Amino acid sequence: KLSCVLGILLFLLVGAVITPAYGESPIIITPFQWYTGITDAGASKSASFTVQNGGSVPLIIRNIHLRTTSSCFSITPSMPLPATLAPSGQMNVEITFTAGAEGLQRASIEVDYTEITP
Repeated sequence: KLSCVLGILLFLLVGAVITPAYGESPIIITPFQWYTGITDAGASKSASFTVQNGGSVPLIIRNIHLRTTSSCFSITPSMPLPATLAPSGQMNVEITFTAGAEGLQRASIEVDYTEITP
């Protein structure tokens, strides 16, 4: 019997500090979502995502992690954290999905950051 796993990665942004004037996070993640499709048990798929500072002040990125109840996902930032991102600055993260259990698997990226105010 062929065992397959369906994985999906959806992104929700949650920051430690929210820009008070607009109530929006300055963090921009692209692409917004990733659908792995049906994946054979034990097989892996990876994708690269960009985390960008869309605000007007530098940000200290303290942590980037996945919020999920599944152990099928892992995340690897391209630089050691904490890291400072200038306005329009960006860094990459690699997300890997390794099919383990049958069914739909979900995760969201969570970015903990602090704004550096002058």
